[in-house]
Amino acid sequence: MVQNQKEMESQVMIDIDILDDIEDESLPFYKKMHTLLLAINDWDEDIHFLEDYISGVRLFLGGTLELQRSEIMERISGRFFNDAWKMESITILSEILKTNDENLNDSLNELIDDLTKYLNSSAQLHLQSS
Repeated sequence: MVQNQKEMESQVMIDIDILDDIEDESLPFYKKMHTLLLAINDWDEDIHFLEDYISGVRLFLGGTLELQRSEIMERISGRFFNDAWKMESITILSEILKTNDENLNDSLNELIDDLTKYLNSSAQLHLQSS
């Protein structure tokens, strides 16, 4: 399957444990990140990297993240009971969307950009203080 460039941007390797260690609630992306971590915790597979979760969600939603909240809910309704944890995870994940018109891919890319910038600046600060 060929992914468009916009969706490929969300393929990054961010360790979930590193995100879990971010405790500064004043960060502008903190609420979205916390919601994302809640969603990851509800996924029914062991997830170590953000990329793995995003790939799993993309697969579960039919190969795309270019979906608005109503489209996400439509795709997960009618799933079988054995998918309950994934359905719950995606329902929580959809809460990161600011509006019903925003699509999941754009929202995830924005959050990943914020996280990457934060993690890179934190690493630089740590290196400078060493």
